Amino acid sequence: MKKFVKIFAVVLAVLMLGSVMIACDNGNASAETTAETQAAVSVTVSLVFKDVTGKEVYKGDATIKNATLGEAIDMYCAGEELECVFDESTGLLTKVGDLVPATGELFIAYDETQGKNKAFDSIKDQVVTDGQTIIVAISK
Repeated sequence: MKKFVKIFAVVLAVLMLGSVMIACDNGNASAETTAETQAAVSVTVSLVFKDVTGKEVYKGDATIKNATLGEAIDMYCAGEELECVFDESTGLLTKVGDLVPATGELFIAYDETQGKNKAFDSIKDQVVTDGQTIIVAISK
């Protein structure tokens, strides 16, 4: 009987350790799945492009997975078959379709609800959120 109890105790210990190992592994898989799911979420933003006088030239929506304004502008331009150019060395937006800033002008971007005085520091790297309306305008 003592031999049976010892064998039973060893089997029980092995089963408990096995279940702990499985539980720990599932915790990591769940965290990875959550991170992957969050990264795959699509964001839709509305874009309004204005010339230096404030006149709307282009307007539309862009749905993106990488939630940056630069990605949204690239997706919008691709869908509308417009040329969109970011300067490689500075990262500044230099052209959207027929919109090209003149000397002394540049593109600025801001959330429609925040206004022009709260323009983003970076158009290309600005993080955007779902449902946001972004104004991209030429400014002096």
